[in-house]
Amino acid sequence: MSGQDKDRANNHDQVVTGVTGSLGAYLVSQLVVREDVTKVYCLVRASSPSNANLRLLRSMRERCVYHNLPLNARKKIVALPSDFGTASLGLSPEMYNEIASNITGLIHCAWSVNFNLGLGSFEADCIAGAHNLMALCLKAQRPEPATFNFCSSVSAVARTKGGFVPEALPESLDYAQEMGYAQSKLVTEHICVAAAEKYGIKTRVLRIGQVIADTVHGIWNATEAIPLMMQAALTIGAVPKLDESPLWLPVDTVASSVTDISLGTSGAGVMNIVNHQAFHWTRDLLPALHRAGLDFKELGQREWIDALRKSNPDPVANPPIKLVEFFAGKYDNDLPRTGLTYDTSYARFLSPSLAAAPVLDQRIVDKFVAHFLVTSWATPQPSLPESIDETDVIPIDVSGSKDEGLV
Repeated sequence: MSGQDKDRANNHDQVVTGVTGSLGAYLVSQLVVREDVTKVYCLVRASSPSNANLRLLRSMRERCVYHNLPLNARKKIVALPSDFGTASLGLSPEMYNEIASNITGLIHCAWSVNFNLGLGSFEADCIAGAHNLMALCLKAQRPEPATFNFCSSVSAVARTKGGFVPEALPESLDYAQEMGYAQSKLVTEHICVAAAEKYGIKTRVLRIGQVIADTVHGIWNATEAIPLMMQAALTIGAVPKLDESPLWLPVDTVASSVTDISLGTSGAGVMNIVNHQAFHWTRDLLPALHRAGLDFKELGQREWIDALRKSNPDPVANPPIKLVEFFAGKYDNDLPRTGLTYDTSYARFLSPSLAAAPVLDQRIVDKFVAHFLVTSWATPQPSLPESIDETDVIPIDVSGSKDEGLV
């Protein structure tokens, strides 16, 4: 092998989808600063190359991950308008061939997030799109196909029986959460494993859990369910007490973990990308929110739902009211819900970033509360009526909301 061929073999040209979402933006920013990454093709749902570039840059700037990139790193970014539902991915033949000539790996973290749609609604774009992206990896003009790294979701295994989730396909398709989003993720997990067995492509299923604010700036999407629950401390003066032990990961840690595995040499496999260190919602998070400066009552889950229902119906003044029915569906009952235990041993072996993932601590809480207070959280509304009782809690799962990083 010539020196030029060796250099080419040791360099990575990556394709990333979902770059206008939180995870995707962090992935791009982490990839382009690596010396062994020569180019990052960013596939964006957009009307033109300039629009694709504008959407990507806006996303990265909003998350404060673009301004510190050196010029040589910025030059590695190629934003392209695309359509995953077509065999060509919406790319010109010349661009498709250019990517196929150089690609070493693809990270797919774009997915439609609509929890009201059935499985069939995800077939034409999401499931077929994953197939078309894998086809691109198989056309890679390298000694072996490009790796395909699929960002799946813990919702694909949310109904696992027995309480333990291995780093493998679940025993039954019924283990997915009962919504098309989760079912489509699990179907695609099966396609990834089948493609590895039939074509020898290194498909890595990266099953991601709750993604939260980054560790540097504390930036978190304020419209997600969990930030809205915490915002209720201001708008109705109360946050629910939940007997839960979440496994949250900061978005920059998730991106580092995905990058570790995607650029690594491991074969095909399934990995659970969740924190191996849990914290307790009521014993750990609620005191941390108080220490971060929030003043609120701690109510049992049903009492909190009742208080939210009676609160200001204006979604501008009281954003948590927008999800009152979603919250009620989860919390307005006395049914215990036990959490799942995830095996992360293989993922932690492959990713030093995941192995060293921080447990939720006061520093992270201070950062995201401070960010919310200066950006999206409104002036506190009147507190709860004094007559509301505080009662003990029933275990509840608070891991359902996540930011997929979508285009």
